[in-house]
Amino acid sequence: IGFTPIDNEYTGSNRNCNFNGKNHAIRNIYIHKKKGKTALFNFVGNIQDFTLTGTIINDTWEAGGISCNAKSIQNCTNFANVTGYNYSAGICASESNYIKNSANYGNIVINGSDYASGGAGGIGISKLYENCINYGSIYGITTYIGGICGALVNNDSTSPIIIDECINYGKISEKNEPSWKTIGGILGKGLRGDIKIINSCNYGEVKSEASAGGGILGAAAGANWDVIVNVEIANCVNYGIVDSSKTTSGGIVGYQGTILKSNTITLKNIYNLADVTGNMAGNVIGKIEKDKRTETKTIVENVYYSKEPFLFNGEITSGSGTLKTKNEICSQAFVDLLNQNIGSNSDWKRWKLGEKGYPELDL
Repeated sequence: IGFTPIDNEYTGSNRNCNFNGKNHAIRNIYIHKKKGKTALFNFVGNIQDFTLTGTIINDTWEAGGISCNAKSIQNCTNFANVTGYNYSAGICASESNYIKNSANYGNIVINGSDYASGGAGGIGISKLYENCINYGSIYGITTYIGGICGALVNNDSTSPIIIDECINYGKISEKNEPSWKTIGGILGKGLRGDIKIINSCNYGEVKSEASAGGGILGAAAGANWDVIVNVEIANCVNYGIVDSSKTTSGGIVGYQGTILKSNTITLKNIYNLADVTGNMAGNVIGKIEKDKRTETKTIVENVYYSKEPFLFNGEITSGSGTLKTKNEICSQAFVDLLNQNIGSNSDWKRWKLGEKGYPELDL
């Protein structure tokens, strides 16, 4: 129904096609498919410099605003509302090499309940994210949900997936339906491989009825005892309220799980300023689960929070958090401390005292 997606069927040569919008807009598009991939571009090479508005819906598979599969996306803005079944995103639904300088304003819905594997995110799935922002609300039933990306799987053992200089302002929420789903202000779940989140912040509320929720990361956990997950979160901050009423919630990380060979989470130069509530609420980490079959490591370095407890349930492997009052956090002295902690990390951005009185990344 409506517009037929460009490159509707994958032929193998579509990835050699590029689109330069030259800062124009495609407005009021309407696409509604019952199966297959659904986006303005289904399969394409490099996309850049345009704005999209309208409505995009897929009843049984994936839906994206700008694209479903692309080599790269740069300088694009999506205002279209997107509804998908097992992948749903404002910019790219299921695969891209990198997404840069792009923003989503559309509301994203994912309504799959039996095979919602890819998750829902304001930006979508990529190997590299740089300077991306989500303003739209993200809502799902049974899946992974994140302000930037729902779930990430990294099968490349030589380099991490990187989320750098990304911001979420949108509300992240899900239906009250017990399941394996997790939700996060930046990333819903890390499922496999090396993943690095740096210089990023969440302002949006993370509201869950039945899922583990985190201000930056919903969870790092797996579904295979042979898998390794290694998530590093560095030089980040959460300002958004986190509430998981029936399960675990954390100001930075909701849940560190098992069903993996190895699960490592490293937190460096981070602070949480927001309230965290729920059945099992920690102001930095909600719960660290242990199993003799999983080598679990949780490494903490220069992590700050304003209210106890740091961790609701579990045990840190190395380091500890530092409790500070909100007055101490909202000070130039704390800004100076965060900047001092940067040290030799040349890829970390500096901090400044924002107009609202608390430290912000100088992005």
